[in-house]
Amino acid sequence: MHRCLLCGDTNPAEGFSDEHVFQASIGGELVAPGATCRVCNRACSAAFEAKFLNSVKVLTNILGIANRKGDVPNIDVTMRIEGRPFKGVLRSDGELVIQNRFEQLQGEDGKFVKRWWLFNDVSFEQLQKNAAKRGEKLVTEEPAGRDIELEPESFMPLDFINSLEAKRTAAKVALTCVASKLGQSYACSPAFNTVRHYIRKGEGECARLFFNPDFAAQAQAGPFQHLVIVSFDAQQHTAYAIVMFFGTMTYLVQLSSTYEGIDFGAHYAFDARKREEVAVFVGHLENERLAVEDILGGKTRFGDVLAVAEWGATVIRSAASPRRIVATRPGSR
Repeated sequence: MHRCLLCGDTNPAEGFSDEHVFQASIGGELVAPGATCRVCNRACSAAFEAKFLNSVKVLTNILGIANRKGDVPNIDVTMRIEGRPFKGVLRSDGELVIQNRFEQLQGEDGKFVKRWWLFNDVSFEQLQKNAAKRGEKLVTEEPAGRDIELEPESFMPLDFINSLEAKRTAAKVALTCVASKLGQSYACSPAFNTVRHYIRKGEGECARLFFNPDFAAQAQAGPFQHLVIVSFDAQQHTAYAIVMFFGTMTYLVQLSSTYEGIDFGAHYAFDARKREEVAVFVGHLENERLAVEDILGGKTRFGDVLAVAEWGATVIRSAASPRRIVATRPGSR
């Protein structure tokens, strides 16, 4: 009997929903059909997935990774012009849209004036119309006559990669991968009840951020690659998954501590930009079980946000082409 992967409902009032192993907004394609009920699907999005996906928008923009509609997200940026802070939006094609800005100043005569910085002809024409309606005098300043080279900045806070939202997302990816690769009935077995509860309620500690230099070097994953490695150990009665986002953010997920079955492993690697499954290279790690054993070994640093971020910056910098953006006054193009 088909049941929801998370709550176990066999006859949900709103029906079942497909689940992507890796979320569609970060390029995921592989789906576990009807894996969850629609209530659980919405609850996961509201509780943690949406926050995680919003936090990685900077990465998807830099790397040019499109969502299910084929759109690469725009990102908010900040910059300084003549010492003043400005906000803008960096589009997926590299175009920079700077927000207009004004300051209210008081002159020596005590009167207040507004000074505007406008970056397109439409805004200037609208300001002229509004000033005319209010009977205000509009004085234009001649531009400096030179292009201004900008370096817009967008920030991705580091602490989110070790947040509960990120770790619950990793756990959901791992369990959904089990459902997709090994079957829904298998993934719904009681052996996975603890991680199921962790995904739904965020209680416990089933997922941990980690950095292991050997694994990072031997996995040979680029910034466009998402990866899941699962290992089932009959002797230890454990099941683990290694989940990697963007070839950089790595999580160890304990799927079960009450596993009863045979030893086996499986993996799934996906290139989010090419949108295709790719081979996994684990080098000297030989197979999934040894990969997990290596992570559980002494070289692994759990919860080390800085180590993960520094490695991630190296990997992403190698693939993301630098963008040079020049803002010119309206009409000069």
